[in-house]
Formats: sequence, C-alpha cells, structure tokens
Amino acid sequence: EQCRDRGVECLHICGTENLVARVCDPVFIGFCRHLDVDCAAKVAERGDVTEDAELFVVRQSPVSTQFADVEDAACGLEALQAPKELLQARNRAGMLSYNSFINSVFMTVSFIQEVVDRPVPMHKVPRVVPFLDFYVDQEEPEVVPDSSPPSLATQNSSPKSSSKAAGLAMGSWPSESVSVDLACQRALLAAASEIRQTQKLGPEEGASRCDMHLDAVGAVAVVRVREATKGPRLLASSLTGPSGAEVLRSALSEQSLLRCSLVVPSKPNAFVLESSILDYFAFTDRAVAFKVSREVEWAPVRDAKGRHGPETARLT
Repeated sequence: EQCRDRGVECLHICGTENLVARVCDPVFIGFCRHLDVDCAAKVAERGDVTEDAELFVVRQSPVSTQFADVEDAACGLEALQAPKELLQARNRAGMLSYNSFINSVFMTVSFIQEVVDRPVPMHKVPRVVPFLDFYVDQEEPEVVPDSSPPSLATQNSSPKSSSKAAGLAMGSWPSESVSVDLACQRALLAAASEIRQTQKLGPEEGASRCDMHLDAVGAVAVVRVREATKGPRLLASSLTGPSGAEVLRSALSEQSLLRCSLVVPSKPNAFVLESSILDYFAFTDRAVAFKVSREVEWAPVRDAKGRHGPETARLT
C-alpha cells in the first residue's frame, strides 16, 4: 500500500549474494515496461550441467477447457530436483537449453498486491547440514558437573593436556542454549566451513567429526577444529542413533559421560523446504525471461571456495 500511495509502479528485486548485480538496471526495467509484463526474471547461461542453480523453466500442466488441453506457466526448478535429461539438454548450437536464474526479478506493484497472499508450493531440496552428535563414553576424564547455559567458541590450536575432550556427567548440560543473537549458531557454521576446507571428503566418505570440549563451569563449548578426522555420521553410542533410547537408559544407569562432536557430512543428510519467487510467475501469462551475459552480471558468493566462491567472483 505504501508503494502504491507513493506512486511506485514496479520493483526490481535483487539477491544479495551477486556482487555484480545491476540494481534498477534501466535496460531490464525498460524492456519489461515496454512489453507491459507483470513479472520478469534475469537468466544466464549455466556453467555446466553440475552447477547448483535454480533453472527458469516452463511447466506444462494438463487442463480440461474448450480452449486448450495444456497450460503453460513459468516457474523455477532446483537443479537437484531436475531430471538428468533436462539438465543435459542442449539446443542446436550445442549450448545448454535451460538457463539459470540469477536472482534478479522485475515485478509490478499491482501484480504483487494480487498474488502476495496466494500459496506457493514448497520445494524439498536436499542439503548438507552440519549437526551436533551427542554420545556417551565409558572413559573417565575430568567431569565438570554444572547446569549453566552453554555458549560457543572455536579453538584452532590443539589442547595441551589431552587428545580427547573432557566429558560431562549426564544431566549437567542444558537441553537448550541461550543465544538470542545466534552467536552459537554462527560460530558452529564458521567451524563447519573451516572443516570443509581442511578435510577434503569424497561423496562416498561418511563425514568429518570434530570433538567439542564441553565446559559447563565456564559455560563454553569449544570446537577443536584442527583435530577434525574422518568418521561415520553417527556412532553406536550416539543419542540420536537408532538405539538412542537404549543408549540413554544404559548411560543413566552406569553414570556414563556425555560427549559431543560437530559432524560435517560429505553428502546431503537433510531436506530443506524452500519457496521460490519464481513460483509466483505461474499466476500470470505475462511473464518473461531476460537473458544476460554470465561474465558481466553473475558473480555469486555462496561458498568459501569453488565456482561460487569469492576468488571466482573477483575474476568476473
């Protein structure tokens, strides 16, 4: 309503990860205004068939009307959800037929107001999600019983006293950490990113495991990044494993110690439900794609290294 009251007729929406995005590109906006479309998306040629990018496609749905049997609608399709033959399809010039969406969208305010409350489908996308694996151990290192809320820090140097992190008595570590500003979560993500860079795992290898030193007295959980090693995603004594309930009962009766590891899987271990702005394109027949040069307008920074890393973006 504020846009309409201020006389704003259209919006240009850009993704923050693209360092060379042309905000309010006059050519793009002029193209859309000239064609009088409701929405449009910038697309670019894909680097190769394995690139993890959202594709701009036209979905055909069967309908039963006197005018047509098939309804065409523009939409987005995650590369991980696309069939292999679609990803490898090429045109007569030998180029990949389907282009990648570069997170640059034109929409009219009237169209946004019309579709903003309409439901869109959620995409079930497999992702690699680092997680904390709490497990029990029968060894007897130093025990620090306390119930203070934990915080998190990373530790790049190895400890001098012991090669294995100290355990805690069962019930002394809080079930939830108080982290209003998500500092613990950000520290875990930073540690997981560093582990990915140092531990080069193949797709068939299990995961990288990194011990965490649980110190309830100081309310700190220190990630021992440099001690990360290859190992299974779950241990036999993991509380979240198939026998987690039995392991927990045994640990409580035997007064076993609680330990924790940060686990970074080598392949997707979870599904993330995501929605795409391109899904709103299905509500209009006036949606188009605007193809641009990848070398000029697409330099995303999503990973620490690789095609979508900062070093590659600097070369654009």
